[in-house]
This record gives sequence, structure tokens and C-alpha cells, in this order.
Amino acid sequence: MERMTMTVTKCCEAFRANREPMSPNKFWNNVQRGEYEGWVIPREGTKKRQATIYVTGFIEYMHRRGYEVVRPFETLTGPNAKRPAGAGTPTSQPG
Repeated sequence: MERMTMTVTKCCEAFRANREPMSPNKFWNNVQRGEYEGWVIPREGTKKRQATIYVTGFIEYMHRRGYEVVRPFETLTGPNAKRPAGAGTPTSQPG
């Protein structure tokens, strides 16, 4: 089974969804310090900074830090996307 990954942008969004301030610059500084070792794998030989970021690693990291994880990547994408109450296609009003 293939492990789910996410982009740096989505990872930063996931941090912020869990009330952890994060920007791409802060993310890369943390990667350079080895903060996310094992679940963020920087890619070598690319013009732009890129990484393989494993979703399960993010979740485990947040749990170790005491967070109850909110996962925006599961609720906002995919064929079975869960939408907040009242979101989605507007309903027609009688009248």
C-alpha cells in the first residue's frame, strides 16, 4: 500500500489548522535542523526546495507533541470529502 504524502503548502496548512503557526520558511528551517526527521524527506537535485512529506508522520509528530489532530487534507479533498454543515451547493428557496 502506498503511503499518503502532501506538499509543503498542504503541510503548512495542516500545521495552521492545528493552531501551530507555520510558513514555508519556518518549515524549511525546521527541516534543516532535523525537526521532522523520518517523515519529511528533502529531495536532492531539484532547482526548488522540495520534499516528500508523509501524512502519517505528520499525524504521529503532532500526537507526540500533545495535539488532537485536525486533518484538513482529509476533509477538503477526495471523492468522499466531508463538508461542514451548510457548505456546498446552495439549496433553492421556495417561493
